[in-house]
Amino acid sequence: MRGKWTEILCSFVGWDCDILNECSAASRKTLHRYAGAIVLLMLLWFYIGYGMASRYFKMDSVWSQLGVAAVFSFIVWIIERQIILIVGRNKAVGRVRIVLAVIMALLGATIIDQTLFGKDIDAQMAKVIEARTDERFAYRKRIIEDELARSRMELDSLETTAALLSDEIGKRPMIKTVLYTKSATGHLDSLGNAVMATGYIEEMVPNPKSQDRDRVNRRIDDIRSHMTSLVDRQQAMREEIRNETKADIGLLTELEITFSDEVLFSGWASGLFYLAVFLFFLLIETLVVTGKIYSQPCDYEVLVEHQQEKRRRQICSLLEERPRNE
Repeated sequence: MRGKWTEILCSFVGWDCDILNECSAASRKTLHRYAGAIVLLMLLWFYIGYGMASRYFKMDSVWSQLGVAAVFSFIVWIIERQIILIVGRNKAVGRVRIVLAVIMALLGATIIDQTLFGKDIDAQMAKVIEARTDERFAYRKRIIEDELARSRMELDSLETTAALLSDEIGKRPMIKTVLYTKSATGHLDSLGNAVMATGYIEEMVPNPKSQDRDRVNRRIDDIRSHMTSLVDRQQAMREEIRNETKADIGLLTELEITFSDEVLFSGWASGLFYLAVFLFFLLIETLVVTGKIYSQPCDYEVLVEHQQEKRRRQICSLLEERPRNE
């Protein structure tokens, strides 16, 4: 069982189990130290990835959140293996990893602090949302009021026209029309054409301006309906804008609030706490790289370097003998 566990750890870290079997117990302790540091980092970034998926990626599914958290952990595992699997001491890679550790520590500390200072951030977020809501509401309200003013002007004009038409129709509801007719007299003129007699018929018909009044009244009804919808929209618009503003809040806005004078830098205590969390993440992020670069190599690493150097000398000797044989 112990040998199986060692094989699992070797596969996890990237070591060769056969070479490790030839080494002392110190190499096994180094293996456990590397594995523990990687597991610790993976757990931290699993939590950070889960928080980012739910808070910033807006994922409602738990499986999606777990998937993002697993991807974050997998990325950290790959990065740490790049450090562990370096043969010898490569300070350039170590410097790159330290810079990356600072960035990851800054991101991790920020995510953790946003969780710890969640109530303070939410309070400031509510103020930001209200301020942006007021700004957007004033702009849209001005647009609606301009449209209402134009509709009201048109409505007043049409109501005046309708009143004039109604007065005229009231005075003359029926008008007299003359219909002219032609009929044959039965006589012929000198050219032999039939002589036609012209007559007319008088009848009373409704005033045709009543149709104009009906069209004006229909337009008045449409404008009033449109104005009513605008008023209803204006009353419900503020809550709609507030929901839109909440949906538009992203990572940058939360970062501005987090690092504002009202949250992290509201006093020395909160600033000191953030610095402590940042240093905590930074030290954890550099566990592997500091152990790899600045500690004495174990016999496993010495043996791997020896095998590499031995193999290099063999290849160089073969390349030197080949021109001689040719």
